[in-house]
Amino acid sequence: MTAVLFVGPSFPRLHALPLPGIRVRPPAAQGDVLRALAEGARLIGLVDGVFGHEPAVWHKEILAALEAGVGVLGAASMGALRAAELHPFGMEGVGSIFRAYRDGILLADDEVTLLHGPAELGWPALSEPMVNLRATLARLARFGLIGPDEAARAARALAARFYPERTRPALEAVLAEIVGPRRAEAVRRWARRLAVDVKRADAARLLRRLRARLAGAPGNPIPRFVTSRSQPFRRLLAELGPRPPGAGREPAEASAHPPLGTLPPQPARRWTVATFAAADNDLATELRTDLEELLAAPELTELWVAGELDSPDPALRGRFAVLSAAGTGRARPQLVIEPAGPRNTGDPTLLRELLRWASATFPARFRALVLWGHGAGTRIAIDDGSSDALTIGELLGALEDGLAGTGPLDLVVFDACSMAKLELLADLAPFARIVLASGEVVPASGLPYHRAVAILARAGDPEAAAGALLGAFLDDAAARRQSHARQVAAWTDRAVDAMAAVGRVGDRLAELAAEARGPILAARLLARTARQGELVDAVDLLERLARALGDRGLEGSVGAAVEAIEACILRSEALWPRRGPMRGGLNLWFPTQPTLFRTGRAAYAARPALRAPGAGWLRFLDRLHGSSARDQGHSGEPRGKVDTPSPP
Repeated sequence: MTAVLFVGPSFPRLHALPLPGIRVRPPAAQGDVLRALAEGARLIGLVDGVFGHEPAVWHKEILAALEAGVGVLGAASMGALRAAELHPFGMEGVGSIFRAYRDGILLADDEVTLLHGPAELGWPALSEPMVNLRATLARLARFGLIGPDEAARAARALAARFYPERTRPALEAVLAEIVGPRRAEAVRRWARRLAVDVKRADAARLLRRLRARLAGAPGNPIPRFVTSRSQPFRRLLAELGPRPPGAGREPAEASAHPPLGTLPPQPARRWTVATFAAADNDLATELRTDLEELLAAPELTELWVAGELDSPDPALRGRFAVLSAAGTGRARPQLVIEPAGPRNTGDPTLLRELLRWASATFPARFRALVLWGHGAGTRIAIDDGSSDALTIGELLGALEDGLAGTGPLDLVVFDACSMAKLELLADLAPFARIVLASGEVVPASGLPYHRAVAILARAGDPEAAAGALLGAFLDDAAARRQSHARQVAAWTDRAVDAMAAVGRVGDRLAELAAEARGPILAARLLARTARQGELVDAVDLLERLARALGDRGLEGSVGAAVEAIEACILRSEALWPRRGPMRGGLNLWFPTQPTLFRTGRAAYAARPALRAPGAGWLRFLDRLHGSSARDQGHSGEPRGKVDTPSPP
C-alpha cells in the first residue's frame, strides 16, 4: 500500500524526513486528490491546502476517493475542515482541531489560516493561526498566569483582526494591554515560553495514524454512496484527463508494451470488456471523464478492458487497452493507446476487427461489449467527423463477422440514448445473451465506470452483472437529479418470442385498421413516448390499444404479447415519478406521420425481427399508413445493404 500526504506550513520538516511508503506532497490544490487517486494511492492524508490565490481542494475529490474505497484522513488545517464536513461519508478526522470543528466549537475557516513564505524557503510562518493563539491563551490561564476572563478578552481582540495581523508579537501586545504594566513583562515572557503549536501536534498525530494504517491497523469503515458527477466536477475530471501513455512518467515505461496488435494471448480473467467509443462529436469531454473514472477503479486489474477510441483529440484516438505497467514493478494499470489518424466509427469494419482482436488477445470467462456514444434507435456510434453512423444492419453484420467461431457475447451495454427497442433485442439474439439499454435520453455522464468495474469484478454471472450495472446507472443519475433516466436489462432469446407475439397483435390490428384508425392513433398518442418521438413503450401501447378498440381477439393477443415482453425483461427501473420498478421499458417503432413511416420503412423491413417473427407488426403499420407491402418491398433488403435512412 502507498500513501500520499499533503503537508506544508503546518509541519514543513516532514518534507526532509525519510517516510517509507509515504509520498510527501506540498499543500493540496484543486485536482491534487484526484491525481493521487489516479496514480494509485490507497491512503491519502490531508493536512495543508491552498486557498485564495489558487482553487482549493474540492469536497467531491475526496468523496470520489472515498467512493473508490481509498481511505482519506484529515487534520490540523484544510484537512481538519474537510474532515469535519465529510466525516459522515467516511473521511477520518484526526486531532483536537478536527474535533473542535466537528462539534461546533470552532466555526470560522480562518481559525487555521496563516500567512507564510514560499515553499522554496520551507513555508516560513509570517503570522500565527488563531487556533494556536487560543491554545496558548488557554495554557497561560491553566497555569494561573492570566485569568479566564483575560484570556477570553485577548481571544476576542485577536479574532477580530485580519488573519495576517495575528502574530505572536500581537498576542504579547494584546496581553500587555489587558493585564496592565505591572504584569506585562512577566506575561510576555511566559507567553513566549508556553506557546503552543496545536496544528503541528495534530499533523504529527495524522502521520502516526498513516504509519499505523500502512502497518495494517484497521481504519474507519467507509459507507457506500454515489458521488454526483456534476458538470463542474466532470469538467475538472476532463481537464485532468487520462494521460496518454508515457505522459508524466519515465520514458522506459511508455515503451514497456509491444504494439497492441502483436500482443500474445493474455492470462484469462473473469471479464473482457470490449469498448467501442464514438466521441468525434460533442461527447469528447465525457469520454475523457469516463476514462478517468475507469482508471480510478481499484478492481481494474481483475478484468480486461480494450477497444477503439475516436475523438477530436489525437491523443484519444485509436486502439487501446488497459494493461499493467510491464517491467516497472507497478501493479497499477495504465491506459495504452496506439494513436491513429481520423477514425470512422460508422464503418462496421472497425467494430468487426475490434471484436476479433479482443477475443483472440484477452480471454475471459465472460465477454461484454460496450457501445458508447450517441444513439438514435437504429443508429449508433454517430461520427460527426465522418458524417456517418452504424445502422442496425451494419451493427449486426459486424457482430456476425467479428464473433464468428467464438459464440455470443454475454452482455451488450448501450451507453447511448434510445437503444432499448424490442426489435433490436430480437435482432441481437444470435450475438448476445443479455442487453442493457435505455429507452430514453441517457444523461451525458452515462454509466459510472468506476462502479461498473467493481461490479464486473464481483459479479458471478451476466444476469447479476446486468442488474447491478442498471442499479449503479440509476444511483448515479438520481444523485445528479436526472429524473428522466430509465434503464432496462433483458434476455435477447426471449425477445424473439416477444416479437413474434407482437407480430400476432399486428396481424389483428391490420384487420381492424381501416375502421379503427382514429382510436388507434389516439391510443398511440396517449402511450408513453420516448423523447425520440417515433418510439413508444411497447407494453403501454399494446394495453392502450386493447382498451381503446374493445376487440376480444385483440385483447387475447395483447395479453399474450405483454406476458412475453415482461418475460424477457430481467430488470426495468425508472426514476420518475419515483425510483422503482417500471412496467415495460422496451420501445417499439410506431411513427404517427405517414411521411416518417415511408422514410424509414425499407430499413425497418430489412431487420431480421421484422422479416419473420414480427412481420405482422409491419403489416399493421403498412395498413395504417396506406402503404402496400408489394410496392414497398415487404420482404426487405439484405442486411447492411439498405441506403434508406433508418428509423429512430
